[in-house]
Amino acid sequence: MQSHFTFCLFNLHFSDDDATMIKKIVQYIDEELSSRMPIDYGNVVGMGPHEKKLLPLLNIDSEKDVRVIGIWGMGGIGKTTIVDYLFNRYSRRFPARCLMRNVSKDSKYRNLLYLQKEFISKTLPIRKCKFEHSTVEEGRQVIESRFGHQRVFVILDGVDAINQIQAVAKKTSMFGPGSRIIITARDRKLLKNYGIREDDLYELWAHASLERPRFLSGKLN
Repeated sequence: MQSHFTFCLFNLHFSDDDATMIKKIVQYIDEELSSRMPIDYGNVVGMGPHEKKLLPLLNIDSEKDVRVIGIWGMGGIGKTTIVDYLFNRYSRRFPARCLMRNVSKDSKYRNLLYLQKEFISKTLPIRKCKFEHSTVEEGRQVIESRFGHQRVFVILDGVDAINQIQAVAKKTSMFGPGSRIIITARDRKLLKNYGIREDDLYELWAHASLERPRFLSGKLN
């Protein structure tokens, strides 16, 4: 059976039976709801000051250009907690969004092609799509063709090599005006070498470390 389904500005074609098509749609909705589970940051001491300092760097409401922000500091002091908070609070203002955790581990134990495919499938409205590019450069071309005119909120958490960033964001023109890219790393020099300006780097000190928040149960806001 040939079916056609329009969802979130993308036209998708299904060649499966109705049951399979419905299963795919339900799977997508389930993943979307899970990714938007409300988080309780009320007990995270010190989140407010970090947010206050980062918001001017992000300038969320501006759609003039693509902004890239770097957050750096030693391991285990709260970089992931901060970007989780920012993603949960602000990503829904963007038509497309993606939070990539443990980027260095995915790159180390798999490869950059896997990283690109994960990025594309997570950022598209319908996930679990298959993309058969065979080189990193082809992957970049796919990303730019999909998101070059779209406002995207991207977080790359736990980067330890420039090629991991460049695999999905070699240049800002790969994303539409108004996009925001946040990268976390332990190494400030890595972020500088990638091209992030000094004014767009945010250092997290050990004395300002944060505990991970807990997920709330109940209805979504």
